[in-house]
Amino acid sequence: MSKKYKIAVIRVATLDDEKRLNLHGKLIEKYFPDLITKSYCIHDQYDGVHDDTSHVIATEKIVTLVKQIKHEYDGIAISCAGDPAVEILKKEIDIPVIGAGHSVASFSLNFGEKIGVLGIRHEAPEKIVKILGDKLVKSIKPEKVNNTNDLLTDEGRASVIEAAHEIQKSGAVAIILACTGMSTIGIAKFLNEKLQIPIIDPVYSEALVMNSLCKYKNIF
Repeated sequence: MSKKYKIAVIRVATLDDEKRLNLHGKLIEKYFPDLITKSYCIHDQYDGVHDDTSHVIATEKIVTLVKQIKHEYDGIAISCAGDPAVEILKKEIDIPVIGAGHSVASFSLNFGEKIGVLGIRHEAPEKIVKILGDKLVKSIKPEKVNNTNDLLTDEGRASVIEAAHEIQKSGAVAIILACTGMSTIGIAKFLNEKLQIPIIDPVYSEALVMNSLCKYKNIF
């Protein structure tokens, strides 16, 4: 019987609905059954992380939350492509701490040399830009999407699809979804079929990295 790992999933939007709160954790468990998740969210941040100000505010809240719960888990997944608090926590706690941004950007390099980014900010998250370097060919924020909640609307979804087509036309051989809210609406599979190039899901990517880190630590 394989070893199970307890993972805390930190959502960066305030979610009062338990099903929505647990959605990323359930996806992680589906992708990698050895990971057992419990989900948390930060308080009073209903629009999530969508600009520099919300990123800074979220970082402080995440650090406080994680320090309270860290002793209960084998790893911490910050389920946000902006990776708020990740670098701070890596220096302060002794279990794996990963973010969706670093995870999805690193994974994307397996797909080719020209990577597009589709997110909810006018500029791609800093960590993703740093990892991709000159392999980043185009980054787009969908016109009708200004925060994670906009992805739940018909207009927001249509705008994401339109932006993905535009990125593909730029020559990208794969597209990073630079917002975990896009995992929430399950759009990666749909876009993969429509565009026929890899659409790289951030929650899958963070799950992949977390699974690997936990098993690496156990083996070595």
